[in-house]
Amino acid sequence: ALAHPAALLTFIVDAVDNAAIAAAEFHERTFIGDLFREPWPANARLVALCRPERVELLDLPSSVTPTPLTGFDKPETLAHLRSRFVDATEAQGVELHTLSSGNPRVQAMTMENAESASDAIAALEIATNRPGHALDSLLATQIQKVADDGDLSPTALNKLCQAMAMLHPTIPLDDLASITGLSPDAIRSF
Repeated sequence: ALAHPAALLTFIVDAVDNAAIAAAEFHERTFIGDLFREPWPANARLVALCRPERVELLDLPSSVTPTPLTGFDKPETLAHLRSRFVDATEAQGVELHTLSSGNPRVQAMTMENAESASDAIAALEIATNRPGHALDSLLATQIQKVADDGDLSPTALNKLCQAMAMLHPTIPLDDLASITGLSPDAIRSF
């Protein structure tokens, strides 16, 4: 950055919340707060990615400006769909966007095992309209991933799964958060 002042050097660190959790387990400080406190050249940027419900774990200086990431809009969903299925239509992009609520992770999981855009959409339609094998499989995969990654504590994951199993499928996110004692961001990232 110093050698090329006209250039912009950006450091992106993903999953800093996981690093913070690991540091806490060993009774150590997380590195990301220290990185933000370092003097950086004017043409350098530091970007740290974490789940919104875990920001408080990072020990960031107050000068750090959080910028929440949102889901895809309709054109981004179509581009995402066409990155896997080049012949996908605009109508399929709109349908995928609606069924996934623009969530890139849901879209990626749906497209991963699909053989066509129609297959991906059909899998989401089944999962959103008719609970059964497809939804059970998708949820089981996601629950195992969350457990393996340590995204939620085992107690929190168990509480969330119990609430989801007992409540009506269209329960509002804020109500589910209130019942489970988890933040809406924690549930959303599940």
